[in-house]
Amino acid sequence: MNKPDHIGVVDLMMGIPVSETNQEWYDSFLPLLKDKESIEQFHLGFAPNEWDWLLRRANADGISINNLIKIGLLATSSRTGRQYDRFKGRVLFSIRDTQHRPIAMGGRILPEYEDEKSAKYINSPETPLFSKSNQLYGLDRARDTITQQDGKRHAIVMEGYTDCVIANQFGFHESAVGNVQMM
Repeated sequence: MNKPDHIGVVDLMMGIPVSETNQEWYDSFLPLLKDKESIEQFHLGFAPNEWDWLLRRANADGISINNLIKIGLLATSSRTGRQYDRFKGRVLFSIRDTQHRPIAMGGRILPEYEDEKSAKYINSPETPLFSKSNQLYGLDRARDTITQQDGKRHAIVMEGYTDCVIANQFGFHESAVGNVQMM
């Protein structure tokens, strides 16, 4: 049985080997992490700083471009009408549901690619699979710890993806990132 396109492309983007194309990710971001184990545990990845990298890879691997647009990994330029990689030049955070299935992506632009027009963080758009206000990043990993703490339930809600990853490295496995809505 083939994987759905969104699972295949997440695997593709999260499994990019170290190469000259993405060495900058490891050089810029890895010092924030304690070890490469976190990259695997949190399914971190990198989108090269190219407008069409994902488009080229998807075409080569037979992944539907329309599905990539629907799940928000590709977008269409209103100026040119061409598709482009929404997450280019970013460290990728695989947002997963409590059953560990990838449902969205978060991305943080590397400092060397920032400019006045680029947002520091972006998320996948809202889809039937992903609603930011109904999802906690890291809950897939924190869930078992939250339910196993001396009969008591508690969680640590963090502000950012990196905060959650680093908290886990220091033993705070009940941490997750929340979208706090102010009333």
